[in-house]
Amino acid sequence: MSNNLKALTKEHHDNAERTEFADMLLSGNIPPRLYQQYLHAQLANYSVLESVVEVPMELEAIFRSSQIEEDLVELETTYDLEEIEEPLRSVVEYEKHINVLAEKEHVDGLLAHLYVRHFGDAHGGQIIKRNIPGSGQMYEFEDRKALIQGVRELLHDGMEEEAKHCFEFAERMFHELIEMYHENPEDYDSSDIILSELSTPDYDE
Repeated sequence: MSNNLKALTKEHHDNAERTEFADMLLSGNIPPRLYQQYLHAQLANYSVLESVVEVPMELEAIFRSSQIEEDLVELETTYDLEEIEEPLRSVVEYEKHINVLAEKEHVDGLLAHLYVRHFGDAHGGQIIKRNIPGSGQMYEFEDRKALIQGVRELLHDGMEEEAKHCFEFAERMFHELIEMYHENPEDYDSSDIILSELSTPDYDE
């Protein structure tokens, strides 16, 4: 089967990438508290997805939950941040959506979500890593190119709809995060973050 997911989902990818939160994530000036909220949300998203999506054993190294948890602990320790307890609305709904796909044994649908999230980390995440507080373990891949190629062989155009849904969930999460930031800006402190040179992330080399 052909794999043109990048082209088929470009509009949805661009919509998420153009959000204010995505700009801040790449700015080199994201407050630690806001990045903590992002990691907390992503840990929930990735945990539910990785608990049900199936990939060959040799590709399981692409999973990110453990690395996200390490980054979250590091950030909370370094900046003395209180743990987050309440999940975002989009995260709660995403968990429900993934569980429905799992119950329906929608293997391709789950792989579409893996494509959107994990390819984003493997490609654009290499730029994000240089612009966030902490060491960014979630963006560190062993044999990254081999993992990308292996997962790419599992993909096909029929995954378009679920890939678009995943981008929509990501965009909603970005909007929720930036709304929280604007509602209580005094709760955030970006003084410890150093500005870095920007680049535009992409999903292909």
